Order: sequence, then structure tokens, then C-alpha cells
Amino acid sequence: PKEFRPEDFDEIILPQKFDDSIRNDSAPDELLEAGDTRYDVRQSLKRATTDGDPARLSSSLSDLSKSLEGAERDIKRRVRHYMTRGGRAESQASEVARNLELTVYRDIPRFQQFEQRSDLHALCAISATSPGETFQLTELSDRLDCDRRTLQRYLDVLRDFFIVTPAYQYKHQRRRTVRLQPRDPQYIVALSEISPDSILDVEDERRLATVSIFDHLKRLSYYYNRGDEPVPYWEKTAATVDHIVSTEGAPLPFALAFTRSEKDAKQSLRRFMQEFDAEHSVVITRDTDWSVTEDFSVIPLWLLLTIC
Repeated sequence: PKEFRPEDFDEIILPQKFDDSIRNDSAPDELLEAGDTRYDVRQSLKRATTDGDPARLSSSLSDLSKSLEGAERDIKRRVRHYMTRGGRAESQASEVARNLELTVYRDIPRFQQFEQRSDLHALCAISATSPGETFQLTELSDRLDCDRRTLQRYLDVLRDFFIVTPAYQYKHQRRRTVRLQPRDPQYIVALSEISPDSILDVEDERRLATVSIFDHLKRLSYYYNRGDEPVPYWEKTAATVDHIVSTEGAPLPFALAFTRSEKDAKQSLRRFMQEFDAEHSVVITRDTDWSVTEDFSVIPLWLLLTIC
């Protein structure tokens, strides 16, 4: 197979981040003027992680939230628009599904040859219905009726094409489990037949938010590490940390509080912090006020997507 180099393949459709979607549609002045403050929040979050000093983070979040106060309601509305329509003026789920099929059946085979290309599309469908859920690798290989080596090739090529990024268990040398993370919430809409005009139920909202958060934390990880560092997860009995971003080797754990309470999310983070000597952690909520303490930051979804 040919060597895959994204810079030589201009047909790849990269996922659009939330900030891009706003700037493409008459961004509020408050957001356009908050650029330096947003970068300061990123650096302050890193400092809270590496130095155990959350004071600057609290100050920078306060400055950012005040600067966005007049646009907060508008930004929240645009979060839903971003997740269900990808920032587009009109829903184009069928077009997204068609482009995904073309990538899987036409474009990927230019670089990797597979006997069952439909397996790639099946993995996309599984990831769209179950983002953030943990699978045994043996379970996935059995469902696709392929061996583990072939399954790993599938996962690697979907990662290289920015379609689905596999996330593995933190600090585990042997890969036994995986989380399939689509890189664009539009894949959830297209493959799950969600109507952008309907009221989202709790599960659909969780899946869309999970995809958006992972993609933006991958970008944050790239910003911190100047490279494509993994963003793994961590699970133990009655404890789940959804994402771990590396900051100069220091782990920054994130826990989603969408279908569990903020208290439960903090308990999981506390166990992770004790086991791996982490200095700070983040709870991502559906919609609440932000807060910063010595151990935890609580950041609502709309604000996190704005920062990252």
C-alpha cells in the first residue's frame, strides 16, 4: 500500500471545530474579542496541572466568563446547532453519510487494501451509536468476524483519516479494550438518523456531546504537546475518567457529568488523582456555573468548547 500522508490528500474532510462554526456564521463581538483570554485559560489550566496552582485558572476563567456574559445565551444556542448541523445553515446529514461512504469505499483503498471494506463502515456505525462506551477488542473482532490484527489495521486507518479515533485504557501496556470516538458529531446525526429539528433526548445529547468533547480535547492535547498525543480513558470498579490529556507528562483528567451526577464524576476523578498523583482535574457538565477549587474545575460544555 502507498504511504498515507494527509497533506497530499486534499479530499479528506476534517471535522469543523466549534469556534470555526461560529466564526463562519457572524460570530458575536464578545467572542471575537476574547481570543487572548481564551488562550490564557488554556495556559492556566496547564499550570494548574503541572504546578498545582489553580489560582490563575480561576482568575482567567472569571475574566473570560465576564467578557462573554453578553453572548452566553447565543453561544449556548450555537452549541446545539454545531452538534446537530455542524455549523451549517441547513441540515445535510445525507451528504455527510454519502461523503463518509465515499471515503470508506473509494478513498481509503488507495492507501490500504482490505478484503471487507464494509467492516470499516460497520465500525463507523458502532462508534456512532456507542461513542464513549468501552468495548473488548475480542468482542469487536467477533462481531466483524476478523482477527485482532485486521481489526487493529481498521482502527489505525480510521484514525489516520480523522473519522474514528480509538482511545485505549490509560497506562495499560496490553490493549484489551477500546473506546471508539468519532471525530465529527455529524457522523452521529448521519448514522443514527437524528433529526436536527427535533428535541434531543438525553441519550442523543450525551452522544453528541461526547463526540464534540473528545475532538476538542484532542485539539487541546495537540496544543499542549505540539503533536498527536493519545487521549486515553481510565476505568476501574465504580470509577470512570473519560479522557486524560497529557501536559508535559502530567496527566489532566476529565470526567463527563451528563448521565451521572457531578458528585460521582468527582469521586472517579479523586480516585484517579490519588493513584497517579495528579494535581488537578476537570468535571464537564451539561450546563451549570463554572467553579475552581484546589483539586477540581467544573466547566460547562459551552464554555469548554469555547476554550478549546
